[in-house]
Amino acid sequence: MKPKRATALEEIRRDPEGHRGFIILTLQTLLQIHPNPPPQTTLHNNHTTSHDLLNFLETLLEDKHLKHILLEEKEKPPKKATEAVGVPAWVVERVRTEGGYGLRYVAAKKLTKTDVNGHHRRLQLPKAAMEGFMREELREEEVREVMGEKSKGLGVRVYDRLGYVHGIRLQYWGCNGYYTLCGVGWMEVVEAYGIQSEDVKEKDLVANVWSFRRRDGGGGGEERVGKLVLAVDVVAC
Repeated sequence: MKPKRATALEEIRRDPEGHRGFIILTLQTLLQIHPNPPPQTTLHNNHTTSHDLLNFLETLLEDKHLKHILLEEKEKPPKKATEAVGVPAWVVERVRTEGGYGLRYVAAKKLTKTDVNGHHRRLQLPKAAMEGFMREELREEEVREVMGEKSKGLGVRVYDRLGYVHGIRLQYWGCNGYYTLCGVGWMEVVEAYGIQSEDVKEKDLVANVWSFRRRDGGGGGEERVGKLVLAVDVVAC
């Protein structure tokens, strides 16, 4: 008789440190849908051990309100990995606090190993979605910067779900025809979400990208005047 295969949770219990990135991402996802989320000091403390994070996760999984929501989600028809989603509350709040306008969904990208690899340092974005975004939202000088005619990409501020801001370049890589978010800042986003290469193999992770404009003073209601800002939300499908 074959031995019973361990469940995913049992595997994590055996090696919580090796699954730290997956635990953090799962916690972030559960806290986002929780109707009355508990204090998140455990998650936000850099000194929290992987065992403490796992205990926090198991406590959440026993929450009756969250169980009800997860059961409802399980009964819904499955979504495609790159299907657009509703705007997260944190993105709406970020636009408000920045005095932003023109919130737009840019693209969804299912993460690959190279998207989270420190050697590549880039998120490859869907070409068709990016061409539509550039045509409809970017000024001519911004398009030129993205295409690298006079620079190494368009510098943008990128926010993650935890509220951290990162300096990243939106750049077209002509050698292979990719539009990318690239540079050290992208790897900071990967680190902020606690993503590791094994997480990409174990579960479908999708980066949803939104854009808005941030007024830098001077007034005026003309569209596409403010600085371009992006928000990236990574979720498990």
